[in-house]
Amino acid sequence: MLPLPPKASTIPLGGTVVTGGAAFRVWAPRATAVYLLGDFNQFAVDENFRLQSLNDETWAGFLAGAKDGVRYMF
Repeated sequence: MLPLPPKASTIPLGGTVVTGGAAFRVWAPRATAVYLLGDFNQFAVDENFRLQSLNDETWAGFLAGAKDGVRYMF
C-alpha cells in the first residue's frame, strides 16, 4: 500500500508533483480497492501500489521519486 501524502484530502484529483515525488488522488465512490499503475510497475496491479481510502469517496497515495511526465492510470 502506498503511504498517504501530507494533507491528502486537499490535493487535487489526479497526479500532482510534490516535494520528493507525486501525490495521487481519485474519486471512486463505489470502489473497494484502487491501484496506481504506470511505467514504474509495468502497468500491473500490485498490492504495493494500492491507494488508501480517505473515507470521503476518494482514494490517495504518494509515490516517492515520481517526476513530471510519468505515465500512470488508476
